[in-house]
Amino acid sequence: MSGGVYGGDEVGALVFDPGHYSLRAGFAGEELPKVSKMPHAYFNIAQNIRHFCFSRPKSRAPSAISSRIRQFRCRRTKIGQRAALKTSLIKIEDFEMFDNVLEYAFKYFNAESNLHPVLMSEDPLNTKAKRERTAEILFEKYNVPAFYLCKTAVLATFANNRPSGLVVDSGATHTTAVPVYDGYVLTKGIVKTPLGGDAMTNQCKVFLDEANIDVVPSYMIGSKEPVAENAPARWTKKSNLAQVTKSYHNQMCKEVIQDFQASVLQVNDTPYDSEIINIG
Repeated sequence: MSGGVYGGDEVGALVFDPGHYSLRAGFAGEELPKVSKMPHAYFNIAQNIRHFCFSRPKSRAPSAISSRIRQFRCRRTKIGQRAALKTSLIKIEDFEMFDNVLEYAFKYFNAESNLHPVLMSEDPLNTKAKRERTAEILFEKYNVPAFYLCKTAVLATFANNRPSGLVVDSGATHTTAVPVYDGYVLTKGIVKTPLGGDAMTNQCKVFLDEANIDVVPSYMIGSKEPVAENAPARWTKKSNLAQVTKSYHNQMCKEVIQDFQASVLQVNDTPYDSEIINIG
């Protein structure tokens, strides 16, 4: 093979890893994604759920990046939250919404879509119709020079320099065990359980409720006062609090619980033993 083909110029491919909770995106060849928690679905109810509050950054300065992050946390009237991917199975359910997410992603990177090939991960049980619709959007609207869909389990095995393996993938809504052989997913051997990160978040919410601890999102807090250790929190509710949607409030409460999870929860050093640990 000639050097011009095998060792050609860098193509600068963009990699998208969509999930129910977030979208990870970055450039091929880099160890970590540029963004790992790109919100999927903040929308304006007044605009019939189709007007997204995404804006093109004016610069790549840190302040501009911070402002892009803050715009999704800013308390606004009639702003709701919704995922573009189906909960029970990570497939694109709302293509118009997903199209807006892609548009924001290209603007986030300040990238011309017609200059960057795209690699996108997909669920092992994704359907042919969903794949065709995804390719149609990227080729016809964004004019990408090349596009490839690859199953998440195959990407995981290749990332570990192995063509075959058993991949356990735990996401927000469910956990799957996927067998891979020579780069192909054995679909009939896939096992799935509806337990994931959201289930752990719900269990933490139950624990806090039983302990009579209120989950207060940050947008409701006007001021806080220092307290002694193990003393109840002392805070003042923000005045002139605008009415927000239930979905937005639930999302902000969920982020508070996830912060609690990151601070408190840890993985047990020993395997699960039903005689020692009893999960109610």
